[in-house]
Amino acid sequence: MSLQTRLCLTGPQPLDELSVAARRLGIDKLIPNANECLNTASELSIACIDLTISDNESDSASVAPYRPMSNRLSSIAIDVPLLSIAAGPRTAIPREAFHESVRSALEWAEQTNTRIAIRNTLGSCIEQPADIATILADFPPDQLLLDINIADAHLASVNPNEFIWGFESRIGMVRLTNTKQHTPAALSDGEIDMRQVATAMLAVRYEGPIALPLRRENDVLERLAENVKKVRTLFP
Repeated sequence: MSLQTRLCLTGPQPLDELSVAARRLGIDKLIPNANECLNTASELSIACIDLTISDNESDSASVAPYRPMSNRLSSIAIDVPLLSIAAGPRTAIPREAFHESVRSALEWAEQTNTRIAIRNTLGSCIEQPADIATILADFPPDQLLLDINIADAHLASVNPNEFIWGFESRIGMVRLTNTKQHTPAALSDGEIDMRQVATAMLAVRYEGPIALPLRRENDVLERLAENVKKVRTLFP
């Protein structure tokens, strides 16, 4: 699979803004958040939808706290290959509640062509490899995948390659993000050695989607263009 067909652009921006940036960068696929995808259509391909379970979407008294959101997602009139689920702060969303959310999402996914992934998130109940392993172990490999956020792994004091090597058969998405002094950084100017990350991805023969983030910065497109160029050198 060529790199061009794997590159995706993700961000919190409205879908039309995300689409404009993607076209200018020569990226064909988008990863919007769930609300944007519910409300807006796009001419570009939707590779994945992002959703974060927050405290007002998870009711510990409910058997299926994710069900209200799954009902909203079932109304999406587009083909969505992947739904990536992250958890809010662990104080608001404990592992048990997130586990039930994942289970309910998988019930919804059985009625669609969508696959489900969980995304390691700093400060959440799924930031560490052991957290991820506990949840993945409860579901078949063909049902639940892992979406790896490289910078969030690093900020959680985890070598990102632990996720790549440890869950190589379950990876459904890799987000190439970097950080410098706890601030988002360009891929070539952060604390993480992206070449080591790319080497691990190539070693496990990962050929799935690669996501780059669109941030709200004055030089956002210039920096993103640099990141796209960097990715092309990492995955020639």
